[in-house]
Formats: sequence, C-alpha cells, structure tokens
Amino acid sequence: MTVQCVWEHNGSDTLLYAVNLPGAYTRGATRETAIDKMEQEARAYLKWRGEPAPDSITVAIVQDAPCSLEIRDADSDVLFAAEQGPMTADEYQMLKDLALKSAADFLSLYLSVPEKNTSCLSARETFLAKYPARRRKCINTPKMSTPIILVK
Repeated sequence: MTVQCVWEHNGSDTLLYAVNLPGAYTRGATRETAIDKMEQEARAYLKWRGEPAPDSITVAIVQDAPCSLEIRDADSDVLFAAEQGPMTADEYQMLKDLALKSAADFLSLYLSVPEKNTSCLSARETFLAKYPARRRKCINTPKMSTPIILVK
C-alpha cells in the first residue's frame, strides 16, 4: 500500500496528512521523521477502521505545501489538491461514516471518564482561569440523563 501524503512544512516543522486515509497524519521536526512515523500511523488507522493492514506500507509525497504558520502549534492552511474536485455520493458516504465513527468513539471515550467534574491534576493559574477545568466544561457537554445515539 502506498500512503499518499500532503507535506505541510515551515522549515522547522512538518506535518504529513494521509490523503487516502482521511484523518491519519504524522508530525515531526523533519520530513524524514514524519515519514518514519507514517507506517505505524497507517496501521493504527486501518485497525481503527476494522480493515486489515497490508504487509508493506510506503509513503509518497503527492503535494508539497510550504506554510508560514506555526505548524507545531496546530496551525495549518493547506488545501489538498485531491479534495478540490467534485465529490461522488460514495465518497461523501464514506467520509460521513468515518465522521460518525469518530464521533461515536469520542463519545464512548468521554463517557468512560469516571469523574467528569474533577481532575486528577492540581490546579494552576493561566491567563484565562484555573487549569485544568472540569472535563465536562472543557468540551461543553451538558449532563445527560439519556444517552446520545448517533444516526447514520
């Protein structure tokens, strides 16, 4: 399998986005560091999707995207060339299914946190308030009396 990657970089930082594995990415101080991480990321991603990983995984840079933003601070301004054309109904459904799976997985993870109103970390002052805030407040979720059901 060849993982097609968009390489976003600003000279001192790199982000590789896997175009054909939407949502998979790696980062590093150099392109080589990010490339070295991509095989493990691709295997983890395919496992998350419930798909078998191939024996061999290689990386191909399909788009070079220099950036003036601080990538290490999670800033990004790249538009994938592969995503600028029209989308088929099948592509839309596949991306929708991935988004719903991700949302369900996040909800499951959130619901597994035992004490949503407390933190295991000691408080410290920041310019906004005390950190860490309660988990529920951090993601702005209301108390739920009934579970949320995601519909496909």
